[in-house]
Amino acid sequence: MSSNTERTLNDLSRLIGDLEALLKGAAGAAAEQAGEAGEKLSARLAEARERLEAVEDRVMTDVKRSARGADRLVRDNPWPAIGIAAAAAFLLGVLLSRRN
Repeated sequence: MSSNTERTLNDLSRLIGDLEALLKGAAGAAAEQAGEAGEKLSARLAEARERLEAVEDRVMTDVKRSARGADRLVRDNPWPAIGIAAAAAFLLGVLLSRRN
């Protein structure tokens, strides 16, 4: 999974957790006033958590599928894969040697 996607999923998960904690704290302080609004917020948080889990499952499925495809490609074509890796390593070496 790309670091951007992973970071976004972690941020959303943390946000949902924080909102749930806030809801529990607010419900304890003003239970009468927060009754219906708290229930709506709680239901929406549950929906958001389910959607986040569904997105995370889809992303993980896509990542696994891509990894299997790359593995299959490399196993079917080992010499071109070695050539590409060697060329990439050479270019990286050239670029890094120019820095010094």
